[in-house]
Amino acid sequence: YNLALKNKAHVEAYYKMDGQGEELKAEVNEKLVAIAKASQSADEYEFGLKDSFGEAYDGSSRGLSYVIPGENEQSLVIRLVVNQYNDVSDNQENFTIQSWFIQNDEEYEIDDSIPVWEGK
Repeated sequence: YNLALKNKAHVEAYYKMDGQGEELKAEVNEKLVAIAKASQSADEYEFGLKDSFGEAYDGSSRGLSYVIPGENEQSLVIRLVVNQYNDVSDNQENFTIQSWFIQNDEEYEIDDSIPVWEGK
């Protein structure tokens, strides 16, 4: 029963982080459309990306990186690659998801305090 409760907690934590990730995607998309509409050129768009997204934005790869902390020593890591200036428009996702995964935040040490038979 305790294992079932632990599994339930992990599943709930995952879907909570996933929901926050989906909200983040929507916010990013809205910002991308607004930045593109306010820009007159690719250079202005690039400046707007740097200004709006700050450290999350990597101009060399056009990538946005986010870490959403969760419960149970886990985080959701999201990396998006934004569309180029001429490819941004309403009613579409203006990025590609490069990665979306759960990462353990706590380092685990192998417990080797109990001797294990090695088959000899």
